[in-house]
Amino acid sequence: MAYFIYRAKSPDGQIFKGDVEAASQNEAIGNLRRRNLLILELRVRSKTDLLSFFKRRISLKEKIIFTRELAIMIRSGLPLVKAMESLREQTTNKHFAQIIAKIATDIRGGDPLSMALSKHPSVFEPLYISVAKSGEQAGKLDETFMRLADQLDKDYALILRVRGAMIYPAFILATLALVVVLILIFVIPQLKNIFEEMGGKLPWATRFLIALSIFLKNYWWLLLIAIIGAIIGWRFFVKSMAGAIWWDKVKIRIPLFGSLFKKLYMARFARTTATLIAAGLPLLQTLKTLQDVIGNRYYTQNLVEIARKVESGYQLSAALKESPLFPTMVTNLVSVGEQSGNLDYALTNLADFFDREVDVVTHNLTTLIEPIMILIVGAGVAFVIASVLMPIYNLMSVM
Repeated sequence: MAYFIYRAKSPDGQIFKGDVEAASQNEAIGNLRRRNLLILELRVRSKTDLLSFFKRRISLKEKIIFTRELAIMIRSGLPLVKAMESLREQTTNKHFAQIIAKIATDIRGGDPLSMALSKHPSVFEPLYISVAKSGEQAGKLDETFMRLADQLDKDYALILRVRGAMIYPAFILATLALVVVLILIFVIPQLKNIFEEMGGKLPWATRFLIALSIFLKNYWWLLLIAIIGAIIGWRFFVKSMAGAIWWDKVKIRIPLFGSLFKKLYMARFARTTATLIAAGLPLLQTLKTLQDVIGNRYYTQNLVEIARKVESGYQLSAALKESPLFPTMVTNLVSVGEQSGNLDYALTNLADFFDREVDVVTHNLTTLIEPIMILIVGAGVAFVIASVLMPIYNLMSVM
């Protein structure tokens, strides 16, 4: 992903400045146009701008606290400007405090909350803006923000569970790679001299290990350049629209992890849709907002087609049924929600179901990955030991 700095004009003539995160310039243009903004200037944020990235970063947890406390203050009858000033004083993130201060200034100047928030798209995503706008229109900002805080909280919990499932295998593989590199650099060169004195033809595994050791010791810089080049090339590839769609397709088909990603996207789809519909947002606007927040461009492509069908007269359940990405259970429950007039309730239950499914899958993944990692580590260690011991064993047999 990249950050684009923009200057744009709203339909009523107001000028907005800010930054937007997107995989490509075309995607950034699409995000801004969906907010009915006329783009005056758009450029990639320079390296100088990126120096303060970590200082400027606002975590999801900080946004959850901000959203929940704002809902409580509004419910208590505190004016929006006073609430913002109070939240600015409470936050420990200086960059976030500056943004809250700007929001308070814009509200004091007559902007509605949703418009003030929309001036900071790198912090408040389309879902956030849409919920704020619908809450303003319904006169229920406290309820909509409390519901939004609940959703962000559940999203945060899901992200933590998925990260937890990934940490163990990543740590084991990194440790194995480090051990193998240390053996190749420090141990194999010493053994190479012994093998040469022994004479005779070495097994292929030993020759491969010695060649790898020589290459790593003498041409480590070439390997480093290749790794850095591969990382940069991969980042450019997945930032392109075609590459991003390809990778997002692959993610949902990866053995073991594909099922987890599918359930994660279904939980996000159901909970976001339920939140927006409960907040009073029209279905078409809800589907357009989902395209920005689903987190998978392959799903986004399908949501664009689903929105087109709904706009042409399809019911949501019928449009979902024709998509290969939505299970029968989802379409059936959406259909029941449409018929009963409780679509948000049905989707909330569906989101809770997929949350539980993600819990089960992450637990099963952790349990299943442990023996797989043991096998991988065992195979790596066995190969190294066999490569070292085979020539010694052959020599002993000859003697």
